[in-house]
Amino acid sequence: MNMNSGVVIPDEFTEGWFDKTTRDPVEKKDSRGAPYADPIITWADTIPQEEMKWLWKDFIPSAMLTIIAGNSTAGKNHVVCSLASIVSTGGLFPDGSRAEQGYVLIWSGEENTGLTLVPRLKKMGADLKHIGILGAARTEEGKLLSFDPSTEICRLEGVMKNIPERVVLLIIDPLVATLAAGGDGHKDATVRRSLQPILDFAEGIGAAVVGIAHFVKAYSKGQTLLSRVSGSLAFHAVPRSVLVISKNVNDEEPERVLIKLKVINGIEGGGFSFSIREDVLEGQSPTGVANVVWGKDPLTGSPDDLMDWTEGRSTQNKD
Repeated sequence: MNMNSGVVIPDEFTEGWFDKTTRDPVEKKDSRGAPYADPIITWADTIPQEEMKWLWKDFIPSAMLTIIAGNSTAGKNHVVCSLASIVSTGGLFPDGSRAEQGYVLIWSGEENTGLTLVPRLKKMGADLKHIGILGAARTEEGKLLSFDPSTEICRLEGVMKNIPERVVLLIIDPLVATLAAGGDGHKDATVRRSLQPILDFAEGIGAAVVGIAHFVKAYSKGQTLLSRVSGSLAFHAVPRSVLVISKNVNDEEPERVLIKLKVINGIEGGGFSFSIREDVLEGQSPTGVANVVWGKDPLTGSPDDLMDWTEGRSTQNKD
């Protein structure tokens, strides 16, 4: 029996509440091992409304995660390099709006930095002094390791003090690399936990984060565009904006399209055409350096209609 203010409480109701030796109260924990906490209710009329902030209005929100998805040859890395170049110089987005100039951080697990990434950025007119490559990380003992986005993203905010201006864009290619070693990219809970440090980073410094995602290899009739993003549904449910890229199989222009599939506080559909031009930098052997040339006019139409057209399931031209 336990006595509390003169009230007798049977032991079966207090099992685990008190240490059996000291009789001190034991901190109760939930199934995750975290201490129990009382819920706090905040009434909606006391919450101030916030203004939506954008890196690229109606396409890429600031302080949030965006993914750009497509097949392996669609040109996803070319597009993010073009966006990085525009932001690094405060240039114009495809719709003619002016970008906020700021620093860009890039981690790429698929492109060689010196052979492909930097020459591509240079060809696109990027201010390379405003672009940082995440290639390595230093331990407390001073040992250099390869940067691992699954473990080091949470430490990025701590090094922001070494950057003279604000970081406005972080690019992760591919986004699936944020999964912890052995993590299952098809399990929703696992993916959501892995993406949380990225969401915290974006919100903490107000930067847009753009991750590259792949499409599943096989297309089946009736399959939704969102379901074509490889892995768990969390890869397209967690991001607040989902853009897709498609290469036109028709023997006509435009060569490729960037389609707005999903966007927070916005309308899906439409997008912009672009082409990839292979040029050679002065003094280099003709290995070819790719440049992105954006179409002048926006595309109209639903995401499904635009994809059906570029993938040959519709003959309607969307120019």
